[in-house]
Amino acid sequence: TLEGTPDIVTANGVKGLKFHDEVETINKYARELDRKGVKSIVALIHEGGAPASTSYNYDCDSPGAGDGISGP
Repeated sequence: TLEGTPDIVTANGVKGLKFHDEVETINKYARELDRKGVKSIVALIHEGGAPASTSYNYDCDSPGAGDGISGP
């Protein structure tokens, strides 16, 4: 989870959790996995984003694979 998560969620939502620098943490565990013989490592991180245009909506009503998805 992102280092800045405590700044964007409720305190109760992250109570008892520690957040560290993403790059340092990924590199730490990549080295550990390398020592264990892992040959391939993929790191995926999502930092959010902003709509590309003002016509974007959050209703998940676009046609296609996500059609019909709903949520907060």
